[in-house]
Amino acid sequence: MVLRKLRSELTVPATNFDRAAAELADSVVGLARAREGVARRYQSRTSLGNMEQLVCEGHPKHPCAKTSLGLGDAYKDVLPEQVETIQLRFVAVREQLARTSGMPLIAALRSQIPGLADRLAAECPPGFVVVPVHPCQEVALSDDVRELATSIAAEPLMSVRTLRVSDETGCVHIKTSVGFQLTGAIRGISYTALAGPVIAERA
Repeated sequence: MVLRKLRSELTVPATNFDRAAAELADSVVGLARAREGVARRYQSRTSLGNMEQLVCEGHPKHPCAKTSLGLGDAYKDVLPEQVETIQLRFVAVREQLARTSGMPLIAALRSQIPGLADRLAAECPPGFVVVPVHPCQEVALSDDVRELATSIAAEPLMSVRTLRVSDETGCVHIKTSVGFQLTGAIRGISYTALAGPVIAERA
């Protein structure tokens, strides 16, 4: 293999070499899966569907696109090229335990999807905030974290953790707090991401 040959000739320590090799190998598998998924879903369709779910060619510059290390067989249930919709769940988290910024979720939904906002508001106990939960997230339920009965169909987008939610009145993109490694980078909720809504409100 080219990578093994390269490693034997390196004159500097090969930091994370094995991980990089695993990502590259998984990228090859992931690219084949993505192409197969789009072909399977769209071969007999007459409508275009979500354009982001048609992207199956990986990244134009990065050699390790379409990796799904750690997902196991769950890839076929959550990746945008594999599945049309997933079920987005919600939990209520006690305010003191939640780190939030910007407009609360229910308030943000109110102008675009008021029906969903009303259902969540009716369920959320006083002193709690609503948090969307990705299917890949395991939630430890307790008196401080309570699962809500409300859920809604959502379309996974290219970033995987961002979901498009729509109903008869409007649509929104909801970014979940799940952490994924995609295209060689860890995508999660960073301090920069928390600052985003604050900066947007002040702009």
